[in-house]
Amino acid sequence: MLLHVEKVSKNYGSHSVLCDVTFTVQAGESVGLIGTSGSGKSTLSRCILGLELVDAGQIQLCNLSWQTASCREVTQMRQRIQAVFQDSAESFNPRWTLADSILEPLRHFRLIEPYDERAKLEHLFDIVQLPHTCMASYPRELSGGQKQRAAIARSLSLNPQLILLDEATTALDTITQHHIVDMLKSYHRDQSMAFLIISHDLSVVSKLCDRILVLSEGTIVDSFNGNELFDDSRHPYTIALRDAFVEKGRFLHGVD
Repeated sequence: MLLHVEKVSKNYGSHSVLCDVTFTVQAGESVGLIGTSGSGKSTLSRCILGLELVDAGQIQLCNLSWQTASCREVTQMRQRIQAVFQDSAESFNPRWTLADSILEPLRHFRLIEPYDERAKLEHLFDIVQLPHTCMASYPRELSGGQKQRAAIARSLSLNPQLILLDEATTALDTITQHHIVDMLKSYHRDQSMAFLIISHDLSVVSKLCDRILVLSEGTIVDSFNGNELFDDSRHPYTIALRDAFVEKGRFLHGVD
């Protein structure tokens, strides 16, 4: 079991944000977690990443838990899970070139020698289809789509077992979103890396995910395979989300 979330609850004061959330992600699996704004998606992502501790339940990554892990085990967990967020600009040091930002995780964990850095950068830039000329660029010199590709390249640099994408394509224009979604789908297929894609955008989730979970008011109310989205036996909340996207024509290519 790669990721095991069991009966997780999170409160802020008297306000319950997550309640008894339980699900798993297997190695090589792509799982989507959808819900409207305020459903608890981002809070759950922070808990999974160890940025916040849960009030009840447990989250295990490769049988290790943030609550009980030693310093050495926490380091292992940080290497095994990486994240890409919606506003990638905020995750880059404006004083660093793109090359330095992408290499920073490898340098931090001492996983690369200086003489290997150029080849590693070229490989990562090729994966996300960024021109090599961007290596010397600063974040302010890049478009939103380029920064998002760079954020994905950085998340891939450690070869993690799981990448969490929290609204990672929501702020992008349709064409850029289309390119990034296709790139992620190809990489997932070729490398068998696990994805947890947290979004309110059914278009992205239906394109990328083997299995979809639906979060409403902090509780998972539905779970199904990606090809079952249009099954009318789905939970009413799922049907409402689906119909809203169909009505707005928001699906990238439909569901395949």
